[in-house]
Amino acid sequence: MNSWNGQDNVPVSVCRFVCDDAVHFTDDSTEEKGVRLLGYRGDTIKHWFWGNLAFDMDGLYFASKKTPGLIDHNSALRLTYSKKQAVKPEVFIEGPFLSNPDSAKLKQDMIEGFPFQASLRLNPEIVEQIADGQKAKVNGTTLKGPGAIFRKAAILEISACVFGVFKNTETTALSEADNDKNAIKFSLCKENEMAQEDQMTIETFIEKWPELHAEVFSAGKAEGLAEGHEKLSNLFKGVQVACGGDCELLVACFAEGKTVEQAYKMRADKLQTANKQLGEDLVKARQAKVDPAIQEFTQGGPAPTTIFAEATATDKQLEEHFAQTQEVQDEYGDVGSYLAYVRHNVRKK
Repeated sequence: MNSWNGQDNVPVSVCRFVCDDAVHFTDDSTEEKGVRLLGYRGDTIKHWFWGNLAFDMDGLYFASKKTPGLIDHNSALRLTYSKKQAVKPEVFIEGPFLSNPDSAKLKQDMIEGFPFQASLRLNPEIVEQIADGQKAKVNGTTLKGPGAIFRKAAILEISACVFGVFKNTETTALSEADNDKNAIKFSLCKENEMAQEDQMTIETFIEKWPELHAEVFSAGKAEGLAEGHEKLSNLFKGVQVACGGDCELLVACFAEGKTVEQAYKMRADKLQTANKQLGEDLVKARQAKVDPAIQEFTQGGPAPTTIFAEATATDKQLEEHFAQTQEVQDEYGDVGSYLAYVRHNVRKK
């Protein structure tokens, strides 16, 4: 379990990290006057304070063009300065041995084979906390929580140190007079951010991102108006066709919010009602009594007109009947409407 737990500032001592077997002559030769200090290889570190820890190589940078190389992180014990430095594929500095006694002594110890370690000092700026059970990608690998990832950090210096002195156990690290603090920006693992977003309400969204909400709302409103206009236009065209030129019926359909299917039914019902009334009027006319003054002229006259059987007629017979009957033409307007009406009534029966 890590001891950090999302603090927004931490002791300087817990920002020093040892790299084993990392102090060498620049060409692995004791004759060479240069020294190479390797600070980090991109792997995950087991740390008493941070838990599983890694430094994002994409977010590491050197705080200065010439990075100090010290002894035991003591600014009074100066070993070298960087003439060459890099972050990828590993963090290192290379430079000449200084001429002071401390640097010369350490060089002599190296010549005699003493196994110094390098200790990297960072100033973390953005630290991502990885909770227990969570995972995060860093440097092409997966880091498992609990732990942390330095997403952005400045490299302040690299020191040569004796084995074990800066292993950063809790006792040695916090026993130093380490009053200075490294201020950091705390962030959660992306998995945890996703979980929080899943629980976000419209109220919290507006509160957190008011400008984005206003932009989204404006765009949605414009899109909704355009979509609504298109739907209304298509509905009008469909109802207009269904009403067959009957303006009164068209107005009634829109006033009542009818669909295209409902408009077709309303037109059929209206035609059926009109046709029924016409039939009743014809029957009444035929059953009317003949005036006695003209009765003699009607007797022996032409045979009574027979009623056309629409239900049993063929389409051709219906078309001929329509062409020969002015009343039918006046009622239906066109032969298609007449055929549609007749067939509709036949199916209902």
